[in-house]
Amino acid sequence: MDSRKDFDWCHYQPNDDSLDVNHSVSFYYKYLVDENKRTFERVDAFEVPYSPYLSSTQALGDNMLVASGQDISFGEYDAKGNFIKRFRYLGETTSIYRVFKYDFDNFYFTQSENE
Repeated sequence: MDSRKDFDWCHYQPNDDSLDVNHSVSFYYKYLVDENKRTFERVDAFEVPYSPYLSSTQALGDNMLVASGQDISFGEYDAKGNFIKRFRYLGETTSIYRVFKYDFDNFYFTQSENE
């Protein structure tokens, strides 16, 4: 790769089994970082549908919204990492880049004077 001329790619060969993309799951990880102590700690982890790239997460209070791009799905998980609901995109695309969830409170309308 031309973008990393200073990196030694010898351990990353095309036939290297460690780069196998035929996996069934990916993982969501949450870390707490202490910049003053220069430390980090993983505080949460759970399995999500496999996607090597094109994925995103969004904190929704205690829940998490996870988009698994190559799986063409997104789902919501509770605070313990339990799956709540999954949605799939049925179209001509082969991936989902990013998903967001909004409540739309006062988004299109404002409260009327009578309320």
